[in-house]
Amino acid sequence: MSEPTWTIIGPPNGRGGPALVDRWGRITPTPGGPSLDFALQPDGGPLLTAATQPPAAVRQRMQGRLPVVATGWEWRTLRLATEAYACTLDEGPDAPAWIAVQAIVFNLSDDAARGCFAVTVSPHNLAGPSPIRRLAYRDAAFVVDGQLFAVCLPHPPAWDCSVGADDALPTVGGHRPLLPARQRATAHDPAGQCYGSIVYAYHIAPWEEAEFLAFLPLRVVRGQSSVVSRQSSVVSRQSSVVSRQSSGIDSDDAERRTQNIGLVPNPQSAIHNPQSPLPYRLIKGRSTAVWTARLRMGMQVRLPDDRLEESWAVATGHLLTLAGGGCRDPAVRAALAASGYAPADQQAAAYGWPVGPTEPGPDDWAGRMAAAARLVRSRAPGAGAAVQALFQAASPTFTWPAPPPPLPGSHAYRRAVAHWLLLLHDGLLFAEGDRLVLLAGLPAAWLARAGTLEVSDAPTPWGRLTVRAAWTADPDPLHLDLTTATPPPGGYAVWLPRPVARAELDGALLPLGPAAGAATATLLLPPRARSLRVYWPG
Repeated sequence: MSEPTWTIIGPPNGRGGPALVDRWGRITPTPGGPSLDFALQPDGGPLLTAATQPPAAVRQRMQGRLPVVATGWEWRTLRLATEAYACTLDEGPDAPAWIAVQAIVFNLSDDAARGCFAVTVSPHNLAGPSPIRRLAYRDAAFVVDGQLFAVCLPHPPAWDCSVGADDALPTVGGHRPLLPARQRATAHDPAGQCYGSIVYAYHIAPWEEAEFLAFLPLRVVRGQSSVVSRQSSVVSRQSSVVSRQSSGIDSDDAERRTQNIGLVPNPQSAIHNPQSPLPYRLIKGRSTAVWTARLRMGMQVRLPDDRLEESWAVATGHLLTLAGGGCRDPAVRAALAASGYAPADQQAAAYGWPVGPTEPGPDDWAGRMAAAARLVRSRAPGAGAAVQALFQAASPTFTWPAPPPPLPGSHAYRRAVAHWLLLLHDGLLFAEGDRLVLLAGLPAAWLARAGTLEVSDAPTPWGRLTVRAAWTADPDPLHLDLTTATPPPGGYAVWLPRPVARAELDGALLPLGPAAGAATATLLLPPRARSLRVYWPG
């Protein structure tokens, strides 16, 4: 049986996490713990979840190249789209971290859609069972074994805590009504088979949507049950503040409307979709701004292949999430140092140059990537095919199959992502003695059409470097510009995957040497080189 694919999300600042999102969008806020999932049931139709859909029908990606996992699937004229990411609901250095989840049900038809949407809590995750012995529903929140697990918005009209999967929800694919006949506030089972569901009835006008929110704390505070009320009230306090600011209602009215994480109905809504006063867009915007600023602190990459370029940004986000969560894996630290997300002394001294990977096994994903990196460094003919095969094996969120934590072998996840970043890095630049080798992984196919490749603020043993290469269709030349305050003492070696007719360096003819007439060319440039122009035969 092949290993599953999954994705981590968390804050970049070490305030909690990371959490796991599986390929169906199911969220496990604590690795090895219970999971949060979603279900739909159109009127008179079957119970639907992402796991019941054909694998190809469930689409997943990293939204905006940030640590935001977006998952979606469709059934006839309904679409369920979710997004999950880490955030803080309060400001300040000690604000606790949460996983925010937005679920939107779209009606893709000319007729109104009616049915039910459910948020479910189950004692399972990708790694296997995760017993829930005590489950309680309180003020739109689920409490698992005395710890706050999730807060849902808007305030649900129906909920249930039960023992056993059959009693929790109708059979998946079955037609028994999703709305629970009972609303039990607690469940207790020594065997750990407690389940919970929060259910909303929706009535969505043609081509409209209904929105639901959930917030899962990344740091679980142990203690008395009053802790749950204190943590839950964070949502309520933040909601009332923004309600007063945005709608001008008086303070007392705002507090009454939100005192139990309640909702404020939208009087303009024609689709029976009350809108929560929680400032969701503000919270997401703040999280997006924090991540965007963090990602801009290191080496920036622009490639002719959009998906390959996206993999660089996404892999960097994965590794920053791991590092923010306290990961000390040498491969993670090495990859972040190589791409400029570590202090300069660590980049040059702590990890050396080139960045030495940890010793991966020859047959795991990290080992295959390390082998591909060796091919790239030696400019071997099969390097491009090896990189492409690894790229094709990645999930849509740019992870590779690995056992989920806490199972043995879960470290394969982080090492694969780290070695992928190191592999891409080596294809762009690496040090060879006192010289920098540039574009060793440049595919010949990229040169067949106009394109631009740019590496900005890349760390080297001698200082930061920016490389920009641009080319158009034959017979126009390739232009390469180098910008650095401290060039390598041995200069540069620029590798090109096709023959070169002639080259000009800073306006003067550059001797080709052994590159003349060769199928591929390595052009040697002096340390003070600034502008290279390459002409192709024909």
